[in-house]
Amino acid sequence: MKKLKLIYKYGRLYDKETKKRIIINDETCLSIELPKDATLDEDPKLGKPGAIKGDYDLAKEVFDKFYKDKDNTSYWRILRAGNSLYFEIGIKDEVTSKKKDEMVFRLTLLEDLYLKKKGGKKLGDLYDCQCVIDTCYGDFPYFEKLFANH
Repeated sequence: MKKLKLIYKYGRLYDKETKKRIIINDETCLSIELPKDATLDEDPKLGKPGAIKGDYDLAKEVFDKFYKDKDNTSYWRILRAGNSLYFEIGIKDEVTSKKKDEMVFRLTLLEDLYLKKKGGKKLGDLYDCQCVIDTCYGDFPYFEKLFANH
């Protein structure tokens, strides 16, 4: 056993005397004694959703923005807030290039999602909207929610 006096700074542990970063092996179990007010309920560095716009406010913002463009832009609401989208991240074996693991994530919309299409373009773009990646289906034991605006 090693006894160290550490300070937690910038999301990392440092030896208080030498000021050197302490790097700990993955899966190492620690016992830490902390003052009562040293823990936080949420990570302040993780994003939080911004102001969530209601149906009318968001629709008006989208309409006003594209109406002013005067470049023949069309827009459509393609999903309502509360709907979910899913995406997969696969991990391939470096030698065989075969998929060795995969994780599926659920993204939940916190605002309506709009598609915008300018002029004669065949493809459109998504209008920014608040969302949260709130679930991981796969072996990701320390998954945390992630808020985004896109």
